[in-house]
Amino acid sequence: MERTALEPLLTVASVCGLLDVSRQTLYRIINDGQLVPIRVGRSPRFEQNELRRYIDRRRGEVAGP
Repeated sequence: MERTALEPLLTVASVCGLLDVSRQTLYRIINDGQLVPIRVGRSPRFEQNELRRYIDRRRGEVAGP
């Protein structure tokens, strides 16, 4: 069985910085189900691929028909 390297999980602060949004806005995005965190204890963390998918979906909404 081949092992793959894990990418580091992103923190709330790092995702806020990458998206240039406030913590409140990020938690709104989470509560709306648009971005799904992984809980490490009580702290939400984010997979880089999940963040990329969120951004791609948002690009599709902006581009529109």
